[in-house]
Amino acid sequence: MLRRISENSGTSGWRLHDLRRTAATNMAKSRIPPHVVEKVLNHVSGTISGVAAVYNRYGYDAEKREALTKWGDFLEELQDRSGDAI
Repeated sequence: MLRRISENSGTSGWRLHDLRRTAATNMAKSRIPPHVVEKVLNHVSGTISGVAAVYNRYGYDAEKREALTKWGDFLEELQDRSGDAI
């Protein structure tokens, strides 16, 4: 998979973790709250920590869905502009 993506994008020297970083950065750029980005990335600790993390068991499913939809829309826009498959 990495090889195919590298070949299609003309890039090299990156790891799958870079895709997570790119997604997190661009979600933040899209004004998605940090605690939602962390939930999308499945981070256990972060902006909701300490007592709040112990008592707050809300899954943020709707917020995660909205964030990922926004991210998907962004990727589709990039693909439309480039004319290439991602």
